[in-house]
Amino acid sequence: MHPPLHRPHPDCQAAIAALEHCQKNRHWLNVFACNKVKSELDQCFRREKQGMLKRVNEGWAEQEEETMRAMGLLSWEEHCRREREKSEKSQNATN
Repeated sequence: MHPPLHRPHPDCQAAIAALEHCQKNRHWLNVFACNKVKSELDQCFRREKQGMLKRVNEGWAEQEEETMRAMGLLSWEEHCRREREKSEKSQNATN
């Protein structure tokens, strides 16, 4: 199953055209005729989605950290660092 082909997919237009051509020109009994073309289209859609997710998630960690600071919450790394410091202080105090 692939996303609707009528929506814009600028990186995959050649693969979409190849699949449409294959589906129009194959014999109706040969149901496996376009498997290779379909596989190439699926790979193109995967690459397109990975690129989109990369752009969407860019800077997410910095935004999350900024939000946590604004709310007065600690990140997991900051929490662990503070716990280590407490542990080291208590060990130094007992020595």
